[in-house]
Amino acid sequence: MKQMAKFRLINVYTDSPFSVWNGNSNVDVLRSLHLYDKFAIWSHKLVPAIESAGCKNVIYFPFAYDDEIFCVGSEITEYQRTKFKTDVLFAGTWDVDREKFFDRATAKNARS
Repeated sequence: MKQMAKFRLINVYTDSPFSVWNGNSNVDVLRSLHLYDKFAIWSHKLVPAIESAGCKNVIYFPFAYDDEIFCVGSEITEYQRTKFKTDVLFAGTWDVDREKFFDRATAKNARS
């Protein structure tokens, strides 16, 4: 595909590609690392490991949100702004431990 279409293949991975034990990755992800032109990962510690696994160009790409880049201004209604307002956003994959953690963190009587 890459040779025929002449495009670059980029992966922005929101978990560890080595976490096959919990379903956040799989062997196909690991086997395909050498095919990516760029692989963006959220952890400094994972950069050398992914490079060692065969990926040519790994970059550190932390989770972040910039409201100037992603500003949609008046396109959002006041109802949406109120309903979907949040101080924290989680981007990642589900697993049992994370669900338990978020349940505790969002409990009505959670300590600050």
